[in-house]
Amino acid sequence: MRTMVLIVMLGAMATASWAAGITPLKVKPGLWETSTTNTTSGQMGLPPEAAGKLTPEQRAKIEAAMAARGAGGPKSTTYTNCVTEDDLSKDPFQDKNQIKDFKCDETVMQSTGSSLELHEVCSQQSSKFDAHVTLQALDSEHVKGTVQADITMGGRTMHQDMSFTSKRTAATCPADK
Repeated sequence: MRTMVLIVMLGAMATASWAAGITPLKVKPGLWETSTTNTTSGQMGLPPEAAGKLTPEQRAKIEAAMAARGAGGPKSTTYTNCVTEDDLSKDPFQDKNQIKDFKCDETVMQSTGSSLELHEVCSQQSSKFDAHVTLQALDSEHVKGTVQADITMGGRTMHQDMSFTSKRTAATCPADK
């Protein structure tokens, strides 16, 4: 899940003019620090194709771990990532439809150099990801935003509310980023 959230946030932050209807956010490349607060309710189920391959013990263990993710209230995380000139000039969502049977539709509701609002719906077999994303570039080194997402899998739905702030911390990235 962190990967999907990171893709949505970075993709929206680094969106450039390659996508129809999207105006690039005016942000600089470099090392960015992102702080997120995520609240989860509900619980995803296991896709039938995966659940059928598990023993009852394996299934119970996975379902308990998934239930624990939503327990305990909001969770905060801070991490860094590198945004390069290349990231700013290509579609960060370009691989989303490369996964077998994974199809996405994106509706851009608003797009300027300082804000972006979009609705993304992706589905694969019995799974669906439905997200509403808003971003605001406060300046070329600060972005804030929200993501509200419903993830339906295995007949169950999990809802996530996430808010984040990102700030550019350096003009260049360390070798390990």
